[in-house]
Amino acid sequence: MKMVVLAHLYTNHVEVAYMEAVALKRQEELIREDEAVVQVETELQAKQETIEKEKRSKKKQAKRRCKDRKKRDKEAEEKRVRLEQEPLQRQDI
Repeated sequence: MKMVVLAHLYTNHVEVAYMEAVALKRQEELIREDEAVVQVETELQAKQETIEKEKRSKKKQAKRRCKDRKKRDKEAEEKRVRLEQEPLQRQDI
């Protein structure tokens, strides 16, 4: 009788230990999955930040080019006006 009781207790102890081991493995797997999800989200966020930086940079470059073009056009127009006025001023003298 004692052997049956001891065998039953031992079997229950082994089953509980097995269930705990399985639960621990599941928890570890879930933790790994969560870490992988966090890593993927971090990578996506970094990519989005890079894309946004590139967009801002391109926008600044376009703005700068437009401003430079306007400045060149203005300088060219001023030069053209000066050249047109010089002969008129000489004729007045």
